Amino acid sequence: DFGVATRLINKDSTSTFVGSSYYMSPEIILGKNYNFSVDYWAVGIILYEIFYGRVPFGFDLKEPKQIYKEITDKKPVLPSDPNHMHFNALIQLLLNKNHNKRIMNFHKIKTLSFFEGFDWEGLFKMRIKPPYMPEQKTNEKDLFNQNLKFINFMRNNIYSSSNDLEDLMKNGAHDYFNDF
Repeated sequence: DFGVATRLINKDSTSTFVGSSYYMSPEIILGKNYNFSVDYWAVGIILYEIFYGRVPFGFDLKEPKQIYKEITDKKPVLPSDPNHMHFNALIQLLLNKNHNKRIMNFHKIKTLSFFEGFDWEGLFKMRIKPPYMPEQKTNEKDLFNQNLKFINFMRNNIYSSSNDLEDLMKNGAHDYFNDF
């Protein structure tokens, strides 16, 4: 969510308290200076959520203070299934509460046993076929035209003098949104 992103310009760290509760790293919660290690923490949270179907901290909680307490005090529950051993090792490196020990080197991450045999070059060159392709309801030409229409609308209206959505709708936004 880049709406809560902090940009580091001419400095190595920040102490801004910003982020989505379930994805915040301990150093943000504790008000410490932090750097890009918080992004690796968030990747660990997302991977855990994708793999296990829930966030590792506070999944049954709604109150931010309770979620923050779990993040700072608890370890993620990692099933002991031997089939998950390599994934769990990756998660432990990404969700290390000590940001100085958290893995933050993409080249090292690529060499972990979890990724053994993975075709990184094929990924970067976009040659890997996805294991699942959702059914396409729109052909590529129609999708391209819809995207182009949206981009042109945004280009023409994003810098308009009014921030009022109602004014934008009067000036053509409804034409775009009615297409969907």
